[in-house]
Amino acid sequence: MVKLDFANAFNSLHRHDMLTSVFSRVPELYAYCHSAYSQPSTLFYGSFIISSEEGPQQGDPLGPLLFCNTIQPLLSSLSSDLNLGCLDDVTLAGSADSVASDVAEIIQIGNAMGLTLNTAKCELIAHQDFVVQDRVLQAFMRVDNGDTILLGVPLFSGAGLDKAWSAWCDDLARAVDMLRLIGAQDTLILLRSSFSAPKVFHLLRCSPSVSHPLLQSLDSQLKAAIESITNYALSDIQWIQASLPVKDGGLGIRRVSSLAQHFPPFRFSGKYTPSPGEHPVRLCLFR
Repeated sequence: MVKLDFANAFNSLHRHDMLTSVFSRVPELYAYCHSAYSQPSTLFYGSFIISSEEGPQQGDPLGPLLFCNTIQPLLSSLSSDLNLGCLDDVTLAGSADSVASDVAEIIQIGNAMGLTLNTAKCELIAHQDFVVQDRVLQAFMRVDNGDTILLGVPLFSGAGLDKAWSAWCDDLARAVDMLRLIGAQDTLILLRSSFSAPKVFHLLRCSPSVSHPLLQSLDSQLKAAIESITNYALSDIQWIQASLPVKDGGLGIRRVSSLAQHFPPFRFSGKYTPSPGEHPVRLCLFR
């Protein structure tokens, strides 16, 4: 598996290719996009004037759509078994030959659109005994399976997952220290809405975190924060009551250990025929 990253992707995409893709794939937006991007934009920086001629404008709500719409035909033409894209982050997996061939195609067609791979940030994920033959793939950063991160979360138990939860523990500790400087009511609202379980939902739902020891550490930090807010030492029963949703009589500061989902191991389902309108991913991964 390889994770690809383009250098300065949004600011490098040729606007001609962007407008051509809109005309052919989303024609109902073409009139607006043509009026916004057919001519260079003038940017002012002090006494300097900069002509913006490439890529979507920063702040344009259509920017992500314009970028993804332009590279979608390229992604659809690839032959790797697993083919995923999230904005300018592309993930491919399959046989070594198919992945190497797809990377070469991305480099060739991407360069024509103004996109250049940043090989320093590209990753190659394979078994330790896998020998890389392709010269381009040899330049990628080698990552162990246990340290695999996809869309911001580790996929497997191991050092990567330990590091992610340790970082969240440190962030929560810093947040609790700063929250002591404001009122108790504001502290409770911020802790419930921003700095507790909502902060780690993505990690809880996407990584195998059940029974991870650092979940108990996070819960202990949350309990200590509530005790500091209320100036009262909570018993175990009181802590369970406080961690219930507000509608059930609790404070809404959920225990993260109770929210972790149990995932059976990944398994490959093989090839399938996509339903009408479904993206034609050729290899379905599910737990």
